[in-house]
Amino acid sequence: DSKWFKLSSGEAREDNWVNNFNKLRRLVLLLTRYYEDILGLPAKKLESPDPRAIAKDGNLVETMKLYSLIVTLAVNHVNKAAYIEKITHLNAKSQQGLMFSIERVMNRLGETTVEAPPKKSSSIN
Repeated sequence: DSKWFKLSSGEAREDNWVNNFNKLRRLVLLLTRYYEDILGLPAKKLESPDPRAIAKDGNLVETMKLYSLIVTLAVNHVNKAAYIEKITHLNAKSQQGLMFSIERVMNRLGETTVEAPPKKSSSIN
């Protein structure tokens, strides 16, 4: 949603962990507000990623938390059909990984329904 997640033109373009931390902290704040304000979901139940650990240490666990929030938001967005369609073009293992990630976030939010992408058929009938 470009209204929510637009980079300002005056942002520093330097590649140091403090600038990355500030950008990630802002992104996490915007994500949680979007979950609450637009999707109507209780963001305080989310497993919030640690922007400092991502920016300074490249922490994979925290990065995956951030990716999970972004992907879950995408498949709950008004244009979710477009995102789900893209997921269906991934291999089965990638689809399963994404679905697991989405279900984990949705379960934390108290939402148990996740629209699964249709499975590709590997056999010809």
